[in-house]
Amino acid sequence: MIWVQEAHKDDKITFTSLVPWPGDLVCADGRYVEGDSESAPEKRAAIFIGPEFGTVTRADLVAAAREAAEAGFDVLIACGFNYEAHTTEFTKLGCLAVLKARMNADLHMSGDLKTTDKANLFVVFGEPDIALISEPDDKVRVQIKGVDVFPRAPAK
Repeated sequence: MIWVQEAHKDDKITFTSLVPWPGDLVCADGRYVEGDSESAPEKRAAIFIGPEFGTVTRADLVAAAREAAEAGFDVLIACGFNYEAHTTEFTKLGCLAVLKARMNADLHMSGDLKTTDKANLFVVFGEPDIALISEPDDKVRVQIKGVDVFPRAPAK
């Protein structure tokens, strides 16, 4: 079972299937049911995998999101080893949500990779929820309201 857990249990995505997709940037189609209700509709997640030895750019995310939106996906999950700074504010394209998963460098190790309970190959990250507060003397204070935490799936 493959799943993504956000900070709140209600925001968990559990894939019911994950199959290859013949796109230019989208390489897989993940299906999941939103919510716990048996009558909940099935949703589709487009999976984009960034370069092995490079950085995922904002342009990469925009192009992948456009491809996913044109194919009728509900969410884009971008997987990459590194992300450029300008990708942080790109979280939606129209109604298509964009989630970013950081891949662990251990994936480069291929056959040398150890399978332990501590091994996290993919880590989904979120930017902190912040507020800017104006202070006297033209200063600004940044209040961190919270940060999403995404634990990995339990070992089987």
